[in-house]
Amino acid sequence: MEYPSAQLNQAKTFDFSWDTTAIDSALLKPTHVERSVASFQQNLTRHVWDAAALEGSTLTLPDVQTLLDGGALAGHRTEDELQALALADANRSWPASYQPVILL
Repeated sequence: MEYPSAQLNQAKTFDFSWDTTAIDSALLKPTHVERSVASFQQNLTRHVWDAAALEGSTLTLPDVQTLLDGGALAGHRTEDELQALALADANRSWPASYQPVILL
């Protein structure tokens, strides 16, 4: 497929587009992946709680921390507990499968 030259430097995501030449890539600072992953892992409980809450879970942040520490909860739906544990497992596997994006 051929594109007019004006479209060669256009990027489009969903219904949003921008001119890729407008970004000076020399100004972009390299990220510190290890520091970012460590921060993500330190906030795992919060990430799990946020995601579970979006799905309608009634677990509180301390409840999620108790589950992730291996404790048991009383008075909550088993589905909520299993969902939180599954979210934690999914979030723990993310750093290992991370592949950095290279900006050209």
